[in-house]
Amino acid sequence: MSRSSPLTHLDDKPNQELDDSIAAETALGELRETRFALEREQKKLANLAVFAPAVFYSFCKRPDGTSCVPYASPNLADLCGINPEEVLHDASSLFDSVHLEDRQRVMQSVEYSAKTMSAWHGEFRIRHPRKGERWIEGSATITQDPDGSLVWYGFVTDISDRKRFETDQNFLLQLDSNLQSANSSEAIVAVATRMLATHFCVPRCSLSSINLSRKEAPVLGVYADGVVSYQPATHPWTTWGFERGIAHLSEGNTMTITDTSADPLTAPHYANTFEPLGITSFLIVPLLRAGQWVAVLAISHSQPRTWVQREVDLARVAAERIWPAYEAARAVAAERLTNESLAVSEERLRCALQSGSLGIWEQNYLTRKIYWDERAKSIFGFPLDLQVTWNAIMSRVHPDDLDAAREAIQVLVDANGTGRFEFVHRLKVSGEDVEPRHIFAQGQTYFSGEGANRRPVRSIGTVQDITERKLSEAKLRRSLEEKQILLQEVHHRVKNNLQIISSLLSMQSNLIEDKLAVAKLVDSERRVRSMAMIHEHLYRQEDMSSIDLFEYARDLVAELFYSISGNPLLTFRFEGSPVIIALEQAIPCGLMLNELITNAVKYAYPDGGGEILIKLSSDDEFVSLSVSDYGIGLPSDFNPNTSQSLGMTIVQVLTQQLDGDLEINGSSGASFTARFPNRRRVCETGGSATTGPPKRRHAIP
Repeated sequence: MSRSSPLTHLDDKPNQELDDSIAAETALGELRETRFALEREQKKLANLAVFAPAVFYSFCKRPDGTSCVPYASPNLADLCGINPEEVLHDASSLFDSVHLEDRQRVMQSVEYSAKTMSAWHGEFRIRHPRKGERWIEGSATITQDPDGSLVWYGFVTDISDRKRFETDQNFLLQLDSNLQSANSSEAIVAVATRMLATHFCVPRCSLSSINLSRKEAPVLGVYADGVVSYQPATHPWTTWGFERGIAHLSEGNTMTITDTSADPLTAPHYANTFEPLGITSFLIVPLLRAGQWVAVLAISHSQPRTWVQREVDLARVAAERIWPAYEAARAVAAERLTNESLAVSEERLRCALQSGSLGIWEQNYLTRKIYWDERAKSIFGFPLDLQVTWNAIMSRVHPDDLDAAREAIQVLVDANGTGRFEFVHRLKVSGEDVEPRHIFAQGQTYFSGEGANRRPVRSIGTVQDITERKLSEAKLRRSLEEKQILLQEVHHRVKNNLQIISSLLSMQSNLIEDKLAVAKLVDSERRVRSMAMIHEHLYRQEDMSSIDLFEYARDLVAELFYSISGNPLLTFRFEGSPVIIALEQAIPCGLMLNELITNAVKYAYPDGGGEILIKLSSDDEFVSLSVSDYGIGLPSDFNPNTSQSLGMTIVQVLTQQLDGDLEINGSSGASFTARFPNRRRVCETGGSATTGPPKRRHAIP
């Protein structure tokens, strides 16, 4: 058997080494390529991490309990205010930045993830050195290195905006709930201002209505330092420094002031207005309805504050929810007040109807239903359970009043009329009634439609038993008639007695030869006759409490003309209108007219005829009585206070008795004018009397 040559084995050994060398070189090349590729990918990831909103990291917890962050995206500094190099070997500063209220919870979640080797997730707050409180959300997966270290690979991101949005939404939901629970407009203001101040972390919030015409903002309520008050204050624009901002606000635009002491709009008013109230910054939201500025919501802080758009938007949304709730609460309160007033009015009406014995009825022409209350049924003698009909009603009307009742019903439903009727009728005698009972019915119909389409819809009215009133009126009427007759008889007897006195004076004057004495007796007779004429007037008229002075003067002039002068050249002219004076003023006025007219007839025109003017006028307060002539006038030395004339003395005394004033003018003829208070309303119909000799209308025998 042949054997291989040793040389052959020697030749194979170098070839194997060469192959191994080539393989190793190839493996090293592939490793270098893999490393270069990994470095390129790491550079790409690093570049991506720089621009990503999240921070990518690896967190390592060593077996000895210490921790570090082997890797963190560069934007860790922006997210947390900590540079990646600061936590490369020690991560304690990361845990120190977590909000104190959330720190224990975060550490417990990390311990749980390590214990169960489960993924970690958390939401928590941190204190950023520049941005303040921020919300962070993070997730990571966990692995374990050969040395026993636990390593989490994950990301964290800033969710502050989302959290604020969620908080704002929760706030609005709670606001809506509280507004719905509030039972008054004051409660609405209290809930709204308190919740807004708390949510915005400000000490003051107020709600005011707007009065554009007066440029004022009446305060509806203020939350300040934990207390809600309803201040009855009204702030003009000039006080708040809003004069230049009126157009801006009235168009529905918000107004924000960062610092009231520095802003040109509010700085002039800072010391007197804003500083005493502790207002350094504020946010104002105007509320418009149908283009009209109606209210304003003001949120203010005691420190300078920059209001971000999110806060402005939230305040506007809240205001748009608060004001409708406030208006609705006021409407409910107004309705409640109206209902309470209506209830009070209904109770008063019920009491009035009961005290006035009024029954209520109603007719609905659409449903053809008739309603009569118990009082109305009782008045007509209907059973209380009777369904009243028009036939039943007409069956109770007295036969003599049926035609008038039918006419009244026609007036009630006449589409061309007012629908208003009042009707007095009698009921048929029934039961124990001896005389028919008198009923006063009245009502009003309401129509719909216009013109030919106008139709009655509903009538409502009352019925009242006025039998007792009718009996009382009849009794009173009989009593008045008796007193009228008696009073007429008294005036007639007084007139007759005065007539007898006048006749006695006339008889006495016929027996005296002394002309001066005769003249005085004749003057006295005329005075008595003037008083008798007043009683004659009262006897002939129905109203015995007053007298028409104008008519009386005309009759008196006629009597005096024919008893004193009879001169056809003497004329009388009357100016004025009917003057109604009280009875107690009639006798003094009659005597005064007698004296003044007698004086003019006797002495004004000694050489012939002339005109005597009698003027009577009155207003709501005074009566003016004037007798004038154009004759020879008064003596140059005439003095009414020293005159020995009985007639002048009588005129002055009567003027004082009437609480009046007497004016005498003797420059052109003689004029006497008395003005005294009027105790009765004047009937002014105008007019004047014609000139010429007066007609004697009534003669006293």
